[in-house]
Amino acid sequence: MFLSLIYKLDFLITPEGKLLNEIERINNLYWLNKEDKTAVERNQLLKDAFQKLLLWDKAEVLKYFYRAKSHLFGECAKTSASAYRWRQICFR
Repeated sequence: MFLSLIYKLDFLITPEGKLLNEIERINNLYWLNKEDKTAVERNQLLKDAFQKLLLWDKAEVLKYFYRAKSHLFGECAKTSASAYRWRQICFR
């Protein structure tokens, strides 16, 4: 669950700088001790690390977001109602 959260955060907010380093550090917590600790213990480490991340000030977190236009969702041009009806008639 926490591992999935790391990957989703990385993909959706594209962090950089200090925030990216912290997310990578949290990810490494899980994988570095794989042989020595159980999955429950590793998840507890991730949970504790996320709790510390939640203590960051909002302005501090926003400072490390990558500022780019998102292409995750398609953009559509606005269409008038008459043009919409015309398309429905023409492209049946």
